[in-house]
Amino acid sequence: MEFASDMLNLRHEIDNLRATRAAMMNGLSLFNCELKESMARKMSEMRHMFAEESARASTARHAFKRRHRQMVGRMIASFGSERYAARCNFMGKSA
Repeated sequence: MEFASDMLNLRHEIDNLRATRAAMMNGLSLFNCELKESMARKMSEMRHMFAEESARASTARHAFKRRHRQMVGRMIASFGSERYAARCNFMGKSA
């Protein structure tokens, strides 16, 4: 009778372990779904933040380029007028 009792106890343990394993697998499946949703949400937020930062950088880059061109243009105009004045002084003409 002990063998039958041991086999019955073993069968109960196996059934309990199967139930525990099924519950664990279900929990892991739910965790996986939540993790995927969370990662998708975070990736969406990161893409949005990247797009905003990219737009700010583009605006700043264009503003820098515009200021740089204006500065260089003013410097070229200044050098041109100084060269004209120097040439006039060298040639003895009034500037």
